[in-house]
Amino acid sequence: QPKPSKIQKREFTVVDPWSDSTMSNLLTKISGGLKKLTGYHKSNKIYSGKVPLTSSHNALKNKDVELGGRKYHIKGSPGTGAFAKLYKASVDGNTEEIVALKVQKPAFPWEFYMYRQLDTRISDIQRPSYGYAHEVHVFADVSVLVCNFLPYGTLL
Repeated sequence: QPKPSKIQKREFTVVDPWSDSTMSNLLTKISGGLKKLTGYHKSNKIYSGKVPLTSSHNALKNKDVELGGRKYHIKGSPGTGAFAKLYKASVDGNTEEIVALKVQKPAFPWEFYMYRQLDTRISDIQRPSYGYAHEVHVFADVSVLVCNFLPYGTLL
C-alpha cells in the first residue's frame, strides 16, 4: 500500500463567509487596514445628527443628512435590504449627483471593505460593472455607506 500524501491526511474546515462571526473576525484582523482605506471615516461616538438615521423611511424623505462635511438630501427610499435601510439622495444640492445611502444598525463596514477589495482586484475595464463606494461613516451605533445609486437592485 502506498503511503497517503499530506493532502489526503489534511482535514478541511467549512467556513460560512457570510456569517456574522466570520465577518467580525476578518474585520478585527484588518481593522488597522480599514483606517488606511480612502473614504473610511470612524467615530467612537453615537451618531448625533439632526435627523435620526434609524427613523422610518417616510420620516427621512426631504430631510438633509450631514456626513463628513457633505449634505445629503434624502429623495426617498427604494426599500429595505436584508441588512440595512436604503435611501436615494442628492449631494450638496446638486440634483444631478445621486447616491445611495445604506444605513446599517449596528455599524458594520464589511461591504465598504469588499468594495475596496474590488478596487484592487478587478481590472479597470470590468470595475464599473460592480458599482462604487465613495465612503463609509462608522459610528458607535450605526454605519452609513455612501455609494453609487443602482436603480436595478442590490448594492451588494
